[in-house]
Amino acid sequence: QRFVDRPLHESLPVFTVTLIMGTLYFSFVDVCMPVVGIQELGPTSVVFHSSFALSLLSYLRGVGTDPGRIPDCWRGEPGSVPLFALADGGRFAPFERKKTGGYRYCHKENVFKPDRAHYCSALSRNVLRMDHYCPWLTTCVGYKNHKFFLLFLLYTVLATNLASMHLITALAHCSCPAMQTFMMAQGTLLSSLISVTLTPFFGFHCWLLSKNMTTLEYCEKRHSEAGLLSPYDRGLLRNIECVMGERWSLWLVPLGSPPGNGIDFELRPRARAA
Repeated sequence: QRFVDRPLHESLPVFTVTLIMGTLYFSFVDVCMPVVGIQELGPTSVVFHSSFALSLLSYLRGVGTDPGRIPDCWRGEPGSVPLFALADGGRFAPFERKKTGGYRYCHKENVFKPDRAHYCSALSRNVLRMDHYCPWLTTCVGYKNHKFFLLFLLYTVLATNLASMHLITALAHCSCPAMQTFMMAQGTLLSSLISVTLTPFFGFHCWLLSKNMTTLEYCEKRHSEAGLLSPYDRGLLRNIECVMGERWSLWLVPLGSPPGNGIDFELRPRARAA
């Protein structure tokens, strides 16, 4: 389902995020910057505007990009031989299996489940390499939009940390008219809350990225005897490439697509033997 086809109530989080970002932008750029003497083309302004623009673009890409669907060749009845098992001479086999050794199957969508795919009740379908459902994006974070989600966190953290630092300074040391003081206080509250919330959250997702692990996999492995070792951990550089893309020059830009097909994933050495 495209964003433009969603019901109005599902679009409210997007409008809320847009309103928050607009309020923060006005509080910092139109009120705080003139008060503390930040030049429009100065380094602080350039960093803030760049981070803000990239945050907004990453958010829009995350909202508008489908996280990934299971291909039709994975459809079939339980107990039957799926088409993917017959392709490529039968050499491809999912790593994740049921305890009986059979292929994982989703009875809600009547489809076999690739590695790392999970059913999302909010979307009423399976999502490739599902990380989690994000209510602020009104969609799942998955194989195709994971990069945009991470970049949205990165640039939001940069913009809000920078804004909150200068807004707090302005409130503490500058004497302004009541309306300006109110706008800066509002911006300080918003930026500080976002910064305090998202900074550790972004750090956690960076750690997951370094381990090539999704949020769902982390939650599953916390209660596993195998611990937090991911079978998909291929080393730091390769793990980053799996989400951000193989062209490092595009890692920090909300462009491009992840490598592979979202179904077949590289495993760490001896993962199948384990």
